[in-house]
Amino acid sequence: MNESVYQALKMAEEYHSRKYASNSDQAYPTITEILTTAREIFEFINALSGDEVEEFPLDVSDIV
Repeated sequence: MNESVYQALKMAEEYHSRKYASNSDQAYPTITEILTTAREIFEFINALSGDEVEEFPLDVSDIV
């Protein structure tokens, strides 16, 4: 796993944890929601870096 994938997963988990902590009445997010957010973050990181285009290695549809 490269650094941008790791960072995207870490940031997505932190985002959803904080979102849940601010409103514990809502259900904790599913792994699908966390991976979807991680993919969005990953694509954003790649767009900022302007380097080679990488694919997010984890396919959310594999989990569903």
